[in-house]
Amino acid sequence: MKKLTFILLLGLGLLYTAKPTQAATYVEVPKNSGFKAYMDYRTITKHDSPQYRISEKSKTDGNGLRIYESRYCVAIGTGFKAPVGTKVNVYLDNGQLLYCVVGDLKANIHTDETHMISGHGNVVEFIVDTDTLDHDAMYHGDISQIEGFEGKVDTIVVL
Repeated sequence: MKKLTFILLLGLGLLYTAKPTQAATYVEVPKNSGFKAYMDYRTITKHDSPQYRISEKSKTDGNGLRIYESRYCVAIGTGFKAPVGTKVNVYLDNGQLLYCVVGDLKANIHTDETHMISGHGNVVEFIVDTDTLDHDAMYHGDISQIEGFEGKVDTIVVL
């Protein structure tokens, strides 16, 4: 009897399907997207915005990068269709995976016609504390100077 009950329960379990979840969106970016710019978190000044709320709850790591809920804060273009607070995974061409969260959106006037790419092929702009930002990253204007951030952005996955 126990075997029959187990088989029935197993069968019912196989018929049950969980609520569907939204699929992740994979976005390949131009191959010249090696430049990873930064912006200081203090440039987010609108107190009633979701950007400001995330910024207020973020911390600064040892390299000067802002972290929210264990993810790097970044600004991306509106073409990614990822509102502030959306988790995104940034894959570099060297295999490195950067766990990020959208902390700000780039203005459309600062991006190309796809609203994804800004100057120098930049698709991800890291939010930082310039008072503690890694010296080489500050000097070059590029987060790629920090160990673990080398390489070009290959794919962005909007979760």
